[in-house]
Order: sequence, then C-alpha cells, then structure tokens
Amino acid sequence: MSTVVTLSHDYGGGTSPDRLFAVATDWECLRESVRGLITYRNLPDDPLHQGQTVETAFSLFGIMPWQDWTMEVVAFDPSARHVASHEFGGPVRRWDHKMTAVATEDGARLVDEIEIDAGLMTPIYAAWGRFMYARRHEPRLKMLGLK
Repeated sequence: MSTVVTLSHDYGGGTSPDRLFAVATDWECLRESVRGLITYRNLPDDPLHQGQTVETAFSLFGIMPWQDWTMEVVAFDPSARHVASHEFGGPVRRWDHKMTAVATEDGARLVDEIEIDAGLMTPIYAAWGRFMYARRHEPRLKMLGLK
C-alpha cells in the first residue's frame, strides 16, 4: 500500500529556478528548513550528487528516539533542476522523492512528489510528509531573501 504526496510551492521576486534548486539541494539549507522539527546526524559534507548513498539518523523534535535512515540519490541533474531519491528506514519501506524546480512568470516553483509505503502506517507517514515538506517553504523564503 503506497500513497503519493505532491506539493508545489512558488517563490516569486524574480527567484531563478537554478537558485531555488541550489537552496533546495543544499544540506545546510535542509537542516535550516527543518530546524525544530527534525534533527539529523551524519549528513554529508560533500554536495548532493547522483549515486550518493547517505546513511543518516534523525530525531523528531530532537526528543524522539533516533531512527536510522538511508537515502540513495538515483538522479541528480542540476541543468534540468531535478533530483530523485529512494529513501527508507524504520517502518518506511519506500520514500521515493522527486523534486524539480521550474521557472514561473515571476520566479520559480518547487514541485515535490513523494511515494510513500509504510504498510499500515502509510496514511500517518503521508500526513507527516505533507506537513514536513510544506513546513520547508517559509524557511526557504528567508534563505532566498524573499522574507
């Protein structure tokens, strides 16, 4: 049983899709965009790239037990502003994430599509994914100088 969650966020002010993609795929920007929500261990120092496997762990709110998480970068194309990963850990068998930045009339749009399979817990993880990816929008606005 899997569910697909799709979110789209616009970044105006003349934000280029290249700049948006760079922010959205930067490890430090990831940490900042989920600050207070998720704490990560062992994120890499080197930039995100195709073929990369990241063995990490996370804690929700910095107080929940640490959970191992694996992220395999199956596609990374900065010229197309597209990244795709296969992720899993704990009860999550599949967290396949595709992210693309595209140009809009006044800036850029980030589209996230996540296919989630966590067995009977899939609806709970899908709700969490929807919340978490939506929550990243406001911090990114600040990182892009739009707030």
